Amino acid sequence: MSDEQNLPLAILLYLLERAEQDVEPSSPSYERLKRASIELEDVLPFADSEPEKAHRAAELLEILDRPDEALAYWHRAAALGNQDAVDMVEILHIDIQ
Repeated sequence: MSDEQNLPLAILLYLLERAEQDVEPSSPSYERLKRASIELEDVLPFADSEPEKAHRAAELLEILDRPDEALAYWHRAAALGNQDAVDMVEILHIDIQ
């Protein structure tokens, strides 16, 4: 995994806050991004040990348009035994090739 995919929580949350700033606050996308950021903040502390949390982190990072970080969490969830994540990793690798 690259260094960016192993970002400390504080740095990742900072990047997510920056992403929110690029969206007009009155747009529907802003609320979606804000909710995703808040949920991600709750999920990330458990994503290294709980497969469901790693899976959800991957989904939220996709919503936040952070595909590299999302892929890292898909891999984590798969490694922790989440079958949906295993399937997703296979799909993503097919799409990349």
